[in-house]
Amino acid sequence: MRKPSTIVYISDLLNGTYIEDEKCLVTLVGERIYRCRILGTVIDKREYDESRYGFIVLEDSSGIIRAKFFDNVYDKIKNINIGDIVEIIGRPRKRDEEIYVATEIVRIINDINYELLRELELCIKYYKLGKSIEEKPRELKVEDLKTKVLNAIEMLDEGEGADFYDILNETKIDEEKLEEIINELLTDGEIYMPKINKFKKI
Repeated sequence: MRKPSTIVYISDLLNGTYIEDEKCLVTLVGERIYRCRILGTVIDKREYDESRYGFIVLEDSSGIIRAKFFDNVYDKIKNINIGDIVEIIGRPRKRDEEIYVATEIVRIINDINYELLRELELCIKYYKLGKSIEEKPRELKVEDLKTKVLNAIEMLDEGEGADFYDILNETKIDEEKLEEIINELLTDGEIYMPKINKFKKI
């Protein structure tokens, strides 16, 4: 099944990480790009009829990339000229440290409003992505969790130690994870167990 194409800036591709096994590119914000849509101005063009291969060099406000035309789409490069604004739909690929796009579909854009619309689409997309990342709760590291548990033990201990389930309720840590953290603290010698399921800081 063909993957849907994703609108991106050229820089999203250039700064992404290509995963060869999956034939996809992961952007800096974590999007997995199997097929991309880029819009830009053609600043160079090369054709090699004997091998039915060619490429255009495409520039947008963020960067420059090559879009390659292989045998199955080679004839489409004939109608493209330097200075044209084109939209490329294709697959991000990497070879010899170069990120490029293997072209599937190409359209010459004659309406300047299309460029403005794409810029607006990208602005909305990255605003939403930014909000999503901003609102996603940060996963605490193990050391942060240990500190949280130690602070809870100290606060809950009224003399005989802090009860396990009181610590669980206070920290809101998953029960299995809390057991793991407490065992590590016991091993590290930072806490001890004066009674079953009671814990005190050393």
